[in-house]
Amino acid sequence: MTVKDVFEQTRRRLQEGGIELPELEADWLVGHFSKLSPIQRLANPRQPLEGDILIALEEAILRRLTGEPLAYILGEKDFYGLTFKVGPGVLIPRPDTKRRVECALDFCAQRPQAEIRVLDIGTGSGCIGLTLVKRNERIKLTAIDVSDDALKIAREDARRLEVEARVKFIKMDGAFAGDLAEKFDLVVANPPYIASHDPEVAK
Repeated sequence: MTVKDVFEQTRRRLQEGGIELPELEADWLVGHFSKLSPIQRLANPRQPLEGDILIALEEAILRRLTGEPLAYILGEKDFYGLTFKVGPGVLIPRPDTKRRVECALDFCAQRPQAEIRVLDIGTGSGCIGLTLVKRNERIKLTAIDVSDDALKIAREDARRLEVEARVKFIKMDGAFAGDLAEKFDLVVANPPYIASHDPEVAK
C-alpha cells in the first residue's frame, strides 16, 4: 500500500469510528509510524508502506477506536513548543495548562534574584516544571510525584530537554508537601479534574 492509500484508509476508519478530527489524527498516525515528515509524504504519495509499519499502524488504529487517547498511542505530546513523553501513568497536558505556565513565567520574570526556586507538585510528565526550567535559566526545580511511573517519564523528559542539571526529583505525595513548599519562591501544580460529589474526595 502507498502512503496515500494508507492515509485514506486510516482517515476513513477513524471517521467511521466517530473520531472528531479523523483527517488530522490520520496524518499524525501515518507520520508517526512511517517516520516520514509531512513534506516527504506530500512529495512521495506513492511511496510504499509495508511490513512492520502497517502492523504497528493497525494496532494503533484499533487502540484509538476503543477510545484510548491519541497522545498515549503516539507516546508523546507537544506542549508550549516542546515535546513531552506521555503514557497511561501521567496526565496529558490540557489547554488550560498553558495558562499556568504563562502566569508562572511572568511571576519569575519579575523576581530579582539570580536563582528562583520552584516546586512542581504532582509533576506527571513534567510539562509545567520542565517548561519553566527550559524557558528561564534562573529557575531551579524540585519536582515531586507519588507515582514511580510518572517520575520515570519526567526524568526522561528532563534528559531529552537537556535541563536535568537544574531539576531534582522526589517521590512524595503532594498532600504532604505543605512544609516543603515554604522553602520555595513559587509552587505550581495542575491536578486532575475532580467530578462533583466524588465519593473518594468526600472521604
